[in-house]
Amino acid sequence: LVTVALTVDNVSEAVSSPIQYYVFGFVGMCWCVCHWGLTSSTPEWHPQISLPEVQYITKERPITTPIALPRKLVPDGKVKHVSEWHILVSHPALLTIYLCHALSTGALYLTLAWVPRFFVTNFPLADTFFSVVPFLSSIASSVAGAYLADLAIERNAIRRKVRTTMVAVGFLVPAVGLCVLRYSPNVTVFLAILTLMMATAGLGTRAGYLPNMLDVAPNYAG
Repeated sequence: LVTVALTVDNVSEAVSSPIQYYVFGFVGMCWCVCHWGLTSSTPEWHPQISLPEVQYITKERPITTPIALPRKLVPDGKVKHVSEWHILVSHPALLTIYLCHALSTGALYLTLAWVPRFFVTNFPLADTFFSVVPFLSSIASSVAGAYLADLAIERNAIRRKVRTTMVAVGFLVPAVGLCVLRYSPNVTVFLAILTLMMATAGLGTRAGYLPNMLDVAPNYAG
């Protein structure tokens, strides 16, 4: 809702651009504090969970140990949890996810910062509220794309091919769109290209590299 409001002319003129980033940054920091204080690595290790709840969710699987990579035995026979943090900065699968996320968020925030201004400058007579439509299409495509990707995997499609296909479509189409968007002859073509860009970008993130974190490390991507 805040994003929609900031795309309207009178609000954008009344509120300076840096304020938009401060608002989103502050909300993100508040969310992090809540996340650290109210969540846990697994449900059974949550501080507020009751014993009946633990028994119910673990009746068909063993209780997991706290996050550790890997589990090693010490001389006294007790389990020692050793976190091999170098894996997080050296494993090819994780580095690929980092790169995809950097490229995706970079393009997204470039679009969020540039498109409303471009829209107002080049199509001053058009209703700026329509510049929100492409981002709504991204939400719809994210849900639909994630469902279709999971459905394909359930039907024995190769998981890696599904993810890479979604990422390729979700990155290449927006890249081409950014190159041709500036040459739009009218507002209709502009919105059509932007909508296609954002819709396919939703496939690349929500059906591509983000769920791939669950594929690569399901116990550590909660």
